[in-house]
Formats: sequence, C-alpha cells, structure tokens
Amino acid sequence: MALETGICAWCNGRLPPREKRGRPRRYCSNACRQAAHRAKSGYIDWATSADVPLPDLSAPPAADTDEQAVLTLLELRTLASICLRLGIEARPRLAWRFGRLGDGIATLMSDLFGIDS
Repeated sequence: MALETGICAWCNGRLPPREKRGRPRRYCSNACRQAAHRAKSGYIDWATSADVPLPDLSAPPAADTDEQAVLTLLELRTLASICLRLGIEARPRLAWRFGRLGDGIATLMSDLFGIDS
C-alpha cells in the first residue's frame, strides 16, 4: 500500500518525509493528488487530451460553399443528437448540460433553417 511504502500513489515517486501529525501522505505533491482525483472522477481535459483530434485548419476549403453549408448542417444535426443522447446517458453532473446543449442546437437549426433533428 502506498501509505506504508513511502511511494506516491499516482506517480510512484518518493513521498516527502512524514510530518509529526496528521494522516500519512498518499501523494508526493498537489499536482499528483489533483491528477489522481481527476482520473478517479472521469475528468477529461479536452484542450490537452491526446485522444481528441484537433481539426486540420490548413486543409483547403471545399470547392463549393453550398456543399460546405450542407455538410456543416448535417454535422450539427449529428452533434445535436449526440448531445441529446449524452443528456440521458452521461453522469448527472454533465447530463443536464449536454441536454441543454442538444436542445439549443436543435432549436437554432429549426429556427434558422427549418431543420428538425
């Protein structure tokens, strides 16, 4: 167990010397403690996540802007559906946000383009 071995429960580094009072330390630093908490709670840092591909903004735009508009609307409809599904299936702390986002996208598409998702 990390408490008895003097090894950080997150990075396996050495724990600093134990103070005279309090609980034994589990993490060598606040950064390790926070990283372990985020991993435990399912937190995803979308800005730095390697699993999330960033869009290739250097790619040339499609030749036809009408085609681009249609593809964008199809992608928005797909995103609205995904958000609405996550509004039901995600953890409660996230579900209501995704539900509102999906409703908002669907409402805007209906109001602006007459498209029902």
